[in-house]
Amino acid sequence: MNRTRSTRWLICVSCVLGLAACGGNDETSISGNLSGLNAGASVTLQDNGADNLTLSANGPFQFATFVPGGSSYNVTRPDAARGAGV
Repeated sequence: MNRTRSTRWLICVSCVLGLAACGGNDETSISGNLSGLNAGASVTLQDNGADNLTLSANGPFQFATFVPGGSSYNVTRPDAARGAGV
């Protein structure tokens, strides 16, 4: 996957995750929609330094762990530090 395509899908995921956090409920899920992932490839996302989620197809996803409504969270790619191209 080239750097431009990787950056585009990461921006898309980030925007969707930001919108998914809106709301004032006591707890909320962190979810999004992955796009731009090449067939046969996979990517691992991590929520707040834990709660790994490996995705192998484009489409909707949701982390298993809920967060308090209105709180901040950080979704990262733990493999990015190893030269994943982001």
